[in-house]
Amino acid sequence: MVERKRHRIGGGRRPRRWWGNRLARLLGLHAGNSEAASAAYQHYLELRDANPADESAIAAATASLDTDYAGTSYQVLSLLHRAADAVNADDLERAAAVLATAVAQAGDQRLADLARVRLARVQHQRGDDAAALSSLGGVKGAGFRSYAAEIKGDILLAQGNEGEALAAYRAAADVEGADGDRAMLKLKISDLTPPESMANGAEPDAQ
Repeated sequence: MVERKRHRIGGGRRPRRWWGNRLARLLGLHAGNSEAASAAYQHYLELRDANPADESAIAAATASLDTDYAGTSYQVLSLLHRAADAVNADDLERAAAVLATAVAQAGDQRLADLARVRLARVQHQRGDDAAALSSLGGVKGAGFRSYAAEIKGDILLAQGNEGEALAAYRAAADVEGADGDRAMLKLKISDLTPPESMANGAEPDAQ
């Protein structure tokens, strides 16, 4: 059987400011947001990257984003980073609360879906699989449907529901143009495919 891994949100060797800027660029969020909100977000990233121990300065920066730029994509991005920091500090309760706020605040569908899949991961880590599956059910955009289906498969597999997990993995593989680790997804499908199906020439669905 494929050993299911628990994924931590955030991390990596690159400066956290780099990841924050890259996420904003990938989601195309620089356009349509005020320059002031962008500057406040950049200030927050700089503080978080250069001096993460300065909690008072970081708190002031996040307070500015939450009050002056509430509902902007930059505020939601900062919430995703704050949730990542909470996960890395093993404070899953806070991470879940912050991600729930991000879902509620996000006006951009891609950001809302990203927050939902991260929230589902945290809820699963907390042992609340029903809430995790509910969060995944709210993912609507094509960009995150494959990822959401794969996470659903991971949760179902952890519950011992191999047939439903296989169906979820196959649904993830069927999403055209999806990113992610397709080799791992193919391995998950192969591992759960009944031997008789493989003997009859059935192939794992992930490309």
